[in-house]
Amino acid sequence: MSGKPRAKPPKSSTKSQDDSNLTTLASSAASNDEPDSPELVLAAIQTMKDDFVSRFEGILGAIQGVQGDLKAMAGRMSEAEDRINNNEEDVATLKSYTTTKSGRFGKPSAPL
Repeated sequence: MSGKPRAKPPKSSTKSQDDSNLTTLASSAASNDEPDSPELVLAAIQTMKDDFVSRFEGILGAIQGVQGDLKAMAGRMSEAEDRINNNEEDVATLKSYTTTKSGRFGKPSAPL
């Protein structure tokens, strides 16, 4: 024996637990005299249904989160476009104002 500690086995996921439940159900069905026991089939179907329901709830929650994020981003984009448009209008107004003032007073003869 070496002095090094043994590595811990990786934690099993929910999927492997469900697979082991189905394997247990299948092996118990094989060991029974009745190969197609309705109770075992119904239990396996219920287990699969519960697994699908929990997975779909997780997926739907993620989709709703993404939809909310997209709506928030669309609102921020709209606000940014409005600010850019307002600034472009201000620049155009200031440009015409300076052009008008330059024309009225003429160009300066010496730099300031």
